[in-house]
Amino acid sequence: MSTHSLIIVKTSPRTYTSSYINWNGVSNREVLEKHYNSDVLAKELLSFGDISELREKLHPTGKHTFEEPEKGVCLFYHRDRKDRKNPQKKGSIKSIMDYYSGAFIRYVFVWDGQRWNTFSVSEKDDVSLTPM
Repeated sequence: MSTHSLIIVKTSPRTYTSSYINWNGVSNREVLEKHYNSDVLAKELLSFGDISELREKLHPTGKHTFEEPEKGVCLFYHRDRKDRKNPQKKGSIKSIMDYYSGAFIRYVFVWDGQRWNTFSVSEKDDVSLTPM
């Protein structure tokens, strides 16, 4: 069973943009902190849209499909499975969390322009975030 999470990136002084991650929940924290630890990288990751599986690299160097992914390369629904790209949710963190209420999000990773902040979401699926 997958553990859903969100990445939320500060894209302007009062605006955030998000992408959904389907797989690996809390273990995504280490990947984000190690491989997407700058404003440029966080925003580039976000530019691909919703993520099936977060991995160390954004760009494949060889054959890469959703069914046969290149080792260590992120799997994106739009790029790799050719799904329609869902519009990204933008606004305040609260408005983004309100939108995803009911989506079984358990972890939220917020890039504040300098570092990733990790939060857990209650089992009740409300919009409150608890720092980890």
